[in-house]
Amino acid sequence: MKILYVASSSGPGGATVALRNLLTELRGEHSLYVVLPSADGMFCNELYEMKIPYYVLDYGLNIYPRSRNPLKFIYKLTLLLQRRAVAIDGLKRIIKEVRPDIVHTNVGPLDIGFEACKELNIPHVWHLREYQDLDFSMIFYPGKESFMRKIHTSGNYNIAITRGVFDYWRLRPMDRIIYDGVFRSNEESDVYVKHRGEYFLFAGRVEEAKGLDFLLRVFASFCKSDERYKLLVAGRYDTTSAYWKLCNRIIRDAGIGNRVEFLGERSDVYSLMREAAALVVPSRFEGFGFITAEAMYNGCLVIGRNVAGTAEQFDIGLRECGSEIGFRFSTEDELLEALIRVVSGEGSIMRMLAKRVVDSRYGSKLHASRVVAYYEYILRSSRYEFCGQSFK
Repeated sequence: MKILYVASSSGPGGATVALRNLLTELRGEHSLYVVLPSADGMFCNELYEMKIPYYVLDYGLNIYPRSRNPLKFIYKLTLLLQRRAVAIDGLKRIIKEVRPDIVHTNVGPLDIGFEACKELNIPHVWHLREYQDLDFSMIFYPGKESFMRKIHTSGNYNIAITRGVFDYWRLRPMDRIIYDGVFRSNEESDVYVKHRGEYFLFAGRVEEAKGLDFLLRVFASFCKSDERYKLLVAGRYDTTSAYWKLCNRIIRDAGIGNRVEFLGERSDVYSLMREAAALVVPSRFEGFGFITAEAMYNGCLVIGRNVAGTAEQFDIGLRECGSEIGFRFSTEDELLEALIRVVSGEGSIMRMLAKRVVDSRYGSKLHASRVVAYYEYILRSSRYEFCGQSFK
């Protein structure tokens, strides 16, 4: 089978890791090609090392610009549409050269793969990883209704990363729910860590969607009754952004500057997880919660907001184990209570159960086998459902 993947980023991120793990499992058995929006980034190096050919086009997510200045908004939107048109033409040339059986776009708010496949009459798989408006405040261009029409078009097939995403986009019986492959079979993780560091961990981009401000306010209250534990923040941040300034204002006003450490982007997040008292996931509406599954795989207790993908992972654990695999919260008081319970020594059984769940659910081999089975279903059943004749 020959598959061409359209990625949204050449850098780090849950979607990139999931795609990398999928490619790792499929290489050698299938012919794989990747299209990237940039020649810079760790993913380019990884593809080179895996000997997977990749192409570079200039494109971005198909969403409205986030600018309050009318002139800047119009300029950025015009640039987006120009880049998109050029990228669609470039992708069509790549498809004609590679002649793939299927084109697979790795995120939702990116439609150049769909548009190219529609014109060339070959199957397109859309990997829906986000709610767009609920989790990242994204507005698809030209609108949500347009996106809905596209994902329900004959000849397009969808993979949702959770039941919540599947239901939100009102997907069809022919579409699939396939949980991400978080870890590869050759990776090792020891859930039995003898020493736990005196810190809580936040891992992710410092942006509004990830909810760090919520955590900081609760942590400030926690510090009033605890003098030992710190909060480590591992992830990218922009010191010029309004959100960064908000987080720093919360820290300054609460006088907890000596208790919060911003580590920046780290390559040793798994090590930080293994030593942390718990990972806190305050995301306002996580599509899947890649970081949640990674933490549980590494034996790290998770304190997560009881919503969307984070809640779905907890629900799966509750069904399979008969008890909770992490601490849930919805309010600041509930999060504060969870922090206090963790430092008092609760949660060791949750860690063990959570590790069992992710081992059975989120391995890359299982993920790859389900994706390939879906490809085979598509090629058996579709026979290229787009109107017109295939170029094949």
